[in-house]
Amino acid sequence: MEWSPGSDDGRPENESEVLNMEKYIMVATNEQIERSKARRKAIETLEYNPMCYNCKSFGKSCKGSTNKVYSGCVYKEVDESKPSIYTQILEQVK
Repeated sequence: MEWSPGSDDGRPENESEVLNMEKYIMVATNEQIERSKARRKAIETLEYNPMCYNCKSFGKSCKGSTNKVYSGCVYKEVDESKPSIYTQILEQVK
């Protein structure tokens, strides 16, 4: 049996969750897990592709894309004054 924090029955202590990822063990508190879920949900509920939100053309010469599968846009011009949508969500969900 591999090492696991917590009691002898293998359950983690201190309201933490242990995630085994082959060679790595990640310990996250319940609060961290909930924030991660909230961020994931916020990203999934975006109306437009995440790449659109910090584009200079978005809302002006481009209506944006609701297709969230692709990550490259030939019209994309990064607006350095706007943080990425991922950064914005990170700041909102603390």
